Amino acid sequence: MKKTWKSLRAVWLMPFLLGSSPALAFNFNDSAPAAADGEQVEDSVVTLSGKGVPLPVPRPGATPDSQPAPAPAPGKAPTVAVTGLAALIKQRVEQSEVISVAGHAIKTATLKELYKARDFEPIWITDKASKELAGTLRMILVDESEDRGLNPRDYWVSPMDSLMDSREVSALVEFELLASLGYVQYAKDTATGRIDPRDGSQNLDDIDKNIKRDYRDYIYMNHIAQDHETLVRGLRRLEPRTGEYQALLKALERLRASAELGGWPEFWDQTVLKPGMEHANVQGVRRRLIDFGALPVSERNNTSQVYDGNLVRAVQRLQQVTYQKADGVIGAATYKILNVPLRDRIQQTRANIERWRYMPRSFVDPKKVEAGQNDRYIFIDLGRQELDVVEWNAGSRDMKVSMRMRVVVGRDARSTPTLVDRITSLIVRPYWYAPKSIVAKDIVKAMQANRGYLRSARIRVFGAQGEVSNPENLPWGRYSESNPPPYEFRQEPGQENSLGLLRFSLTNNRAIYLHDTNHKEYFQYSIRYFSSGCIRLEHPFELADYLMRDQATSGDEIRLLSEDPGVIAREVKIPRESQVRVYIFGSTMTLYRDGMIGFVDDIYTQDRRIIEAMNRPK
Repeated sequence: MKKTWKSLRAVWLMPFLLGSSPALAFNFNDSAPAAADGEQVEDSVVTLSGKGVPLPVPRPGATPDSQPAPAPAPGKAPTVAVTGLAALIKQRVEQSEVISVAGHAIKTATLKELYKARDFEPIWITDKASKELAGTLRMILVDESEDRGLNPRDYWVSPMDSLMDSREVSALVEFELLASLGYVQYAKDTATGRIDPRDGSQNLDDIDKNIKRDYRDYIYMNHIAQDHETLVRGLRRLEPRTGEYQALLKALERLRASAELGGWPEFWDQTVLKPGMEHANVQGVRRRLIDFGALPVSERNNTSQVYDGNLVRAVQRLQQVTYQKADGVIGAATYKILNVPLRDRIQQTRANIERWRYMPRSFVDPKKVEAGQNDRYIFIDLGRQELDVVEWNAGSRDMKVSMRMRVVVGRDARSTPTLVDRITSLIVRPYWYAPKSIVAKDIVKAMQANRGYLRSARIRVFGAQGEVSNPENLPWGRYSESNPPPYEFRQEPGQENSLGLLRFSLTNNRAIYLHDTNHKEYFQYSIRYFSSGCIRLEHPFELADYLMRDQATSGDEIRLLSEDPGVIAREVKIPRESQVRVYIFGSTMTLYRDGMIGFVDDIYTQDRRIIEAMNRPK
């Protein structure tokens, strides 16, 4: 929640006054850095469990700053004059790759890049304006970091506070370096994410390592480190500007406000509530629905224990967006959603805010936006288990979802990873080569139970010497997950092939792609975590029509090829300039245009692992 300056526990008051440092030749433009974002996307309505439910669409559109910058901290009369700080700063940061500052071992590479751009002149301890700038920085590192699900301790606020009253030049230099380090770290965390999937110790292998970007625009950071206003607005501009990110920040604000008001009571008494009933649980239900965005905040003043029409409709919305039967009856399934502790919902929101930080800043190609060209991309939300084809119109500068379909994604033990990729070709009537993990976990067990499995599934086995003529005679009893058979397993093309009749090839090295399926019945379910990691499409040929509309091979030709038994794994390549980007995104919260929050289970335990990584000390 936002705090006023009076509520701060301490304010950095610089006990010094220096002459103004040499002016830096920066031309800060409040519209920089340029972000090639599109405009907001209109929601559409689809049918879920027989109910029309507005579903969200990734909105890469820029969102203007909605709140004014807070007022700067009050000042204090200076007591110490210090000269030659640039030389002292230069000496410290060039001393070695790791130095001790206020008892903390810090790497100097980042500080070198920041200060070289300003000839090592100090940022925070120069004059009255900078004194106020340091107060602004503290407000950001404490309040705004918490408002964004981050932890102030990661930005060295406490050791900086301990240095603020010192009159020692060495302590002032340490303060300067710690403030800059906190400044840079905060900028990096909000711009590209607090976690780093490239760090194997963070246990986030299901987030592609190439997603994480390095933030290194220290020239821009020197641009905005000028005064209160430009610092606040400049740092905010580094954050994601999607509608989802902004909505998640508001959701976190509501949840934290509820925690400050005493939190949520647990529903020990789970009496089934039907419309019109009167019960003590009604007030607790209403409070949660306010926090979930289904009821206005003004409903906090409603103390009625009658399960009335407004609350019934809000409960139905909650049931819809959590994949329940939307009958308005509060039974065991709805109580399960309502009884998730507030602290867990706050952590879930933090994890989902973090997801938007490490994703690309713009889903639309910035070069095409700059050139005034149309663009398109595919967005797959693993939480919603849906695929959206999104189009950017350069003329009107707006977005629209031109196609939406259900997908089947990886089950809990075989998660679909978060990826940024592109479709490079279509394979008509593809072979299916069983991944080693599936051979070890599934095929071995199937053959041990039924020696005729491979033949009935039309799977052929190949070894170093060619095809194995009688694979049922292999010593299947010796094989296991830890000792899989040393062969390649290939399923023949056709309707019963695991990939169906059409595969969409991606570039990743995880054997993840989009494809048709021989199990169409799975699309009837609300929860569709059934695959071994790849993404099964409800309408693969409609997607092919869309992708091939301007290509030499049309969607109609793809359909004809798929019906020809003589076609074996025919590849139809897509030229590089026509390849469509694919964003696979693993959310567990869905944001709706009216402020409603939808939740899905964290079946991959990714929320927990993200939070664990975020909570590790720097």
